[in-house]
Amino acid sequence: MPRPPQSTPGPIVTYKRGGQSNHNLGPPTPAIDVAFLLADGSVSWSGLLLSKFARLMKYADARVVWGGDWPKFKDRPHFEVLTGRKGGDGRE
Repeated sequence: MPRPPQSTPGPIVTYKRGGQSNHNLGPPTPAIDVAFLLADGSVSWSGLLLSKFARLMKYADARVVWGGDWPKFKDRPHFEVLTGRKGGDGRE
């Protein structure tokens, strides 16, 4: 997959430009990005914590799709709930 031009230094967090996400196309798919607020007040994006949280979310509702399960671009903080349309299929 070609690397898009970056607007800021740092890791790539998406391969889509503004408005190109599947969440912007109808009908939209509800989605959230998750981080953990730790007892010391810091924020954690730990892959281990996210994978444990993903197991809980998928157990609670089979329609939950975790971005960490995608075969291409792993979006571990990303969770979406499938509605009537196909999703969670390795989108970028």
